[in-house]
Amino acid sequence: MFMPGFRFLPFYNVFNKVTYVDMVTVPEGAYATLSARDGLPQPDGQAAAPNWSQSEAGKMLDAAYFLNEGKGVKGPQSAILKPATYPINTYLWDVNTTAGTRTEISTGFVGTVRSAVEDNTVPEFFKAKAGKETQSCGVVREAKAGTLKARLVNVGCLGVWAEALPAGSYFINTNVYEVTEVDVRMQTSEYKGGYSLPDPEEEIERPTAELLIARKREQLAGQQERAFNQIRKAEIARQASEAERELANKQSEIVAAIVKVQVAEQVKQEKLLLGQAQRAFDEEAAQGRKAQALVLGEDRVAMLQALEMGLNAVGENPNLLKVLPEGFSTLIVGGNNDGGLTNLGAMLKEIGGLPTAPRSGATTLNE
Repeated sequence: MFMPGFRFLPFYNVFNKVTYVDMVTVPEGAYATLSARDGLPQPDGQAAAPNWSQSEAGKMLDAAYFLNEGKGVKGPQSAILKPATYPINTYLWDVNTTAGTRTEISTGFVGTVRSAVEDNTVPEFFKAKAGKETQSCGVVREAKAGTLKARLVNVGCLGVWAEALPAGSYFINTNVYEVTEVDVRMQTSEYKGGYSLPDPEEEIERPTAELLIARKREQLAGQQERAFNQIRKAEIARQASEAERELANKQSEIVAAIVKVQVAEQVKQEKLLLGQAQRAFDEEAAQGRKAQALVLGEDRVAMLQALEMGLNAVGENPNLLKVLPEGFSTLIVGGNNDGGLTNLGAMLKEIGGLPTAPRSGATTLNE
């Protein structure tokens, strides 16, 4: 790979294929990740190739060095490119210039690191031990806090590091190293009656950053549960409010339905009372007809009823006189006080009923 500049190489293009590619620029505040298309196979159980040592970092981008002396590993790399412009052999490297940005650890916090690779040397971002050989990668110690337990390892090993990153700004490949902020600010406790102060000379075991993370997660889980319960109560209250509002909106319909029921009940009572009155009237009329039958005889009473019905019909519709028999067409108009009974008797006599004659003062009109 030739760097920018003038070179005199006779017949070089005749025996070689020359490809011109742009240099890779990593923007300020970001970092680029690398993935090698060739090299040694990756170690089992690791997410990426081990980090490069500081002395090799500048050489590993050279394909010849990477594949031979550098013993580079194929696939994703733990190493990253910081903001700058680089000549990259794109036949060997895939470069992602927007992989991530700086990792910021605020003042009053530390960063615990969980590594997905086992490095030969401590990565550059861990400045307190950067470039030193990684110590034994067995479990350094087990930290406990109640039911919580954490297994910690040396810096640079696979797992949770026993030492934390102080506050600061770091370029870290977050695909390989997971950094979690933990609050380590001093908390003041006020002791009152019933408590004993600890002996200042007695050694106090301080919780590690990993245990602080576990406690923090436990607290967050409790907060999420309380938040869920609050949301659930609010949803129940909202549903009850909507139900009341819907009921209020339908008050007019409910009142109208109640009024209809009341009107129906009143109509029912009215019809019941009318039926009872009609029944009483019919019973009284039947008693009257029964009394008439005892005096006049059943045949005469039946004739009177028929005549009464006929007279009522004629009163309602006088045109019926034109279709009645000739005996019914005689209308007797009386001038005395009991003209009704006299007229009725005369009519009965004409049609063969009672044998009575018209009284004096009566006028007979024939059609």
